[in-house]
Amino acid sequence: MAISIAGYLVSTDDNYTNIIVDKTHVDYAVKFFKELYDNPTFKLKEYVEHERKYTQIDDDGVARLQDIYDRNPSLVLQLEQTTSASKNMLGGATGLNNDELNKALQNLAKGLFIRFTNHEVIPTERFRLGVARINRNTITRRLGEG
Repeated sequence: MAISIAGYLVSTDDNYTNIIVDKTHVDYAVKFFKELYDNPTFKLKEYVEHERKYTQIDDDGVARLQDIYDRNPSLVLQLEQTTSASKNMLGGATGLNNDELNKALQNLAKGLFIRFTNHEVIPTERFRLGVARINRNTITRRLGEG
């Protein structure tokens, strides 16, 4: 955009062969885009902040993922090994019944650890960062234990 602005304003060398972009052109382009997208209609700033939550993790997020792992280690391990998976595949691989799987996936989604697209479950970068920090030497519960 800054190059286009410089060209429109004929900011060129003496031979008109090279466009010269300076700070004022860049500043105007930045201002233009902010006014265009960072407003009450498009809410770019809010969108960016929300999307960042899927790519960062803190100690609370790790603790939340640890709790999910303690309850459903096979689900977390299965998601760790895939880039995406269907709900049916996850159910078959983990042995969880439909209600158990729905509850576990809901917890993962609330923690921003997975996204749903069409019929696929996709682990987020937040999930990947968290999995690298969880304790895998925990005692797992027996089937039917809370």
